[in-house]
Amino acid sequence: MTVPPGAFSVFLSYNSEDAELVTKIAEYLEDQANLKPWIDRWQMIPGNSSLEQLQQGLTDSQSCAVFVGASGEGIWQKNEVEVLLRRQIQEQGFRVIPVLLPGAPEGMELPGFLANNVWIDLRQGLADAHSLYLLECGIQGNPPGRGRHKASTPILFNVPFPRNPFFTGRTNILTKLHEALQTENEIAITPSKKATALSGLGGVGKTQTVAEYAHRYQAEYSAVLWVLADGKDLLRSSFAQLSVLLGFKADKQDDQILAVQSWLRNNDGWLLIFDNAETLELLTAAKELLPSNAQGHVLFTTRAQATGDLASVTVDCFDDDTGAVFLLRRSKQVAMDLATLEQVRPCVSDQDWQTATVLVHELGGLALAIDQAGAFIEQTGCKLQDYLELYQDDAPKMLKKRGVVHSDDHSEAVYRTFSLALEKVENRSALAGEILRDSALGHPDRISEKLYPECGKLELYEALETLRDYSLIQRVPEKQYFTMHRVVQIVIQAVCDG
Repeated sequence: MTVPPGAFSVFLSYNSEDAELVTKIAEYLEDQANLKPWIDRWQMIPGNSSLEQLQQGLTDSQSCAVFVGASGEGIWQKNEVEVLLRRQIQEQGFRVIPVLLPGAPEGMELPGFLANNVWIDLRQGLADAHSLYLLECGIQGNPPGRGRHKASTPILFNVPFPRNPFFTGRTNILTKLHEALQTENEIAITPSKKATALSGLGGVGKTQTVAEYAHRYQAEYSAVLWVLADGKDLLRSSFAQLSVLLGFKADKQDDQILAVQSWLRNNDGWLLIFDNAETLELLTAAKELLPSNAQGHVLFTTRAQATGDLASVTVDCFDDDTGAVFLLRRSKQVAMDLATLEQVRPCVSDQDWQTATVLVHELGGLALAIDQAGAFIEQTGCKLQDYLELYQDDAPKMLKKRGVVHSDDHSEAVYRTFSLALEKVENRSALAGEILRDSALGHPDRISEKLYPECGKLELYEALETLRDYSLIQRVPEKQYFTMHRVVQIVIQAVCDG
């Protein structure tokens, strides 16, 4: 359908109670369907007559969609419908499309002449790609044809991060995740759902990896939903807030949670991400929010090494070469579109490459520490060798710095990540805190469990499990020792030194 200059594809008539949801539909029509909707929020000029502007919008639009939700017609909407009725009678081919929104009751009677028009059912929410496609067809005056339509990108996508232009490596993990979610890993409490946990040390890159997965494979999902799981209260409130995105209206948190669970149960093809359910206890709390017999995929990020009945994929630190590629891209020593070792290595001198790999090795391949170093190098203009010398001279000080201009990330990202982890460990187990502080004094690659003969086996195992729950150690139980990441050790040492 060709829209003349100054005209609109469709006038959107709605109750003000449904404003947020209809605005999302307007965004979809404009961004995904290349249509030009008239919606008062975008077109009304402050200071001019509201009535005249509404009438002009109706005149300039080639069709109209009338949205009806749980609250029924609005006061202004009734006036609009009267104008629409007159126009449809006078102008053959002018289409008025009734659209039922989430919350509209089953069997509801559409107002007036709308009852005679073919209507569109969006009561299942904006992830219903076929109903959105039918709305497009109605606006354009085209028959929908045979079969169901699937959106090329989901309209419901609340991943809180844009795609990371510096994302490096992890191809095997992304492929493994995709295959696992498509073919296996059903968890016992929800037999029809596929679920996988990404497990690893804080700062290793779990959140960035799952965000990249969401962006890379979003076209395969009807909706991509993100839940913050940093604590039990935040987990429940973030999950409940999905009800607003899904188009439900409920005031009480318990009712919001029930609405989200109902949507997950009655829709398929979605991806749900619980980010930073850092311990097994939080993982369990997140799983308890999932409804039974739901048809979707679920991803968790966690520091817990034991994930119960969840299949898990371990996210490890970068090897020296991959880490060097990431460092050089992040510090903008090479072009960002050079993403592999084969592309990057020929673009840097032997000296810079050696310095980059040494620095990555010093940082233990920890993604967050490398990102922090890259940001500092980019913003200050210092050389790789200069940063390496600064780090070797005072590592704790450099782990607190992220350049001179701070992003939304914490200005003391690496240092704070592990100092907070120490606090959480000590609050949970005094013995675990003692072991962690003692471990800062020895070699990080081989710390003996025999250093605590006065402790009973059960007490020692429980303390070590607390440390594993935050991925602060890696146990080698058959040899009775454990290892610790060198950056974790540096931070713990600095905390102990005050």
